[in-house]
Amino acid sequence: MLTPEEIASRQFLVSLRGYDRDEVTAFLREVAAQHARVLDDLRVLERELEQSRRELEAAPAPGASSTAVEASAPAAQTALSPREAFAALGEETTRILVAAEESAQAIREKAEERARTDLENARNEARDEVEGARRTASKIVADAERRRNAIAEDIRTLESTRDAFVQGLRAAMKGVHGAVRGMQTASGTTQLAAGDDEDPEPGPAGVQHAAVAAPAPYDRPGEPGPLVDRRSGSEPAATAAPAPDAADRDGSGVLHDVLAEDDDDREAGDIDPDEAQAQVADEAGSFEEATVSAVAATSATLGEDVAGVADELAPEPEP
Repeated sequence: MLTPEEIASRQFLVSLRGYDRDEVTAFLREVAAQHARVLDDLRVLERELEQSRRELEAAPAPGASSTAVEASAPAAQTALSPREAFAALGEETTRILVAAEESAQAIREKAEERARTDLENARNEARDEVEGARRTASKIVADAERRRNAIAEDIRTLESTRDAFVQGLRAAMKGVHGAVRGMQTASGTTQLAAGDDEDPEPGPAGVQHAAVAAPAPYDRPGEPGPLVDRRSGSEPAATAAPAPDAADRDGSGVLHDVLAEDDDDREAGDIDPDEAQAQVADEAGSFEEATVSAVAATSATLGEDVAGVADELAPEPEP
């Protein structure tokens, strides 16, 4: 049989969505108190029963006076048998257990109703958050698409500009090659003529080369800026350039200025036309390769950024 102390100190495992621990503890204390009262009543009944037995044993023989029998009759009527006492204890315990079961059922139903309400609220909140995230993701993806299209249009414009520049540069290379060839031929003719004179009149380099026959003009893609001396890395001096003439208008005069600004004042005939053409071709090829690489790198980076943004903002499946 459980004692009131065992009932009051009974421990239960804690589980999710279980009973309220405070209510269970209070109920156990109430059951323990009632069980203690029942045990006290049982002890009292046992003492009274024992007292009645002793009185019966101490009673006189059957021939004794009726006064003693009448005096002991009320005590015998009030005393309960052990079976009756245990029956009364069982009824009280049954009543307590039924009350506990009803209380536990009410607590369980209340907890389940609250859990259903909380679950429905959580689902509604999650649904609203998912819808908001989807709208935000769609907006960001649309902005990224517009940006990608704008950058793609810029890339196409850059590619068109690059192609036009490369075509113009190739035309300029052809013109430079023809100019160098013509200057080499003219310089050889001038040196032969100067060898026939006994005392040639020295003059400025710009004046001597002004008489050089200019090659046929060629179309240039645009008005070029000042050329840079590739040997010294500086622009030609303004005082050394001759006055504009037909050669300047078709581009050969500018090339003449570049060749005339040599640090050691060497003659134009010492210039290697193949070397000049190769240098121009190398620079044109380097520029073309750099432009193509920059455009390709920009396109690849943009594609990766857009794909990464789309992946990050893709809505997760609804649970």
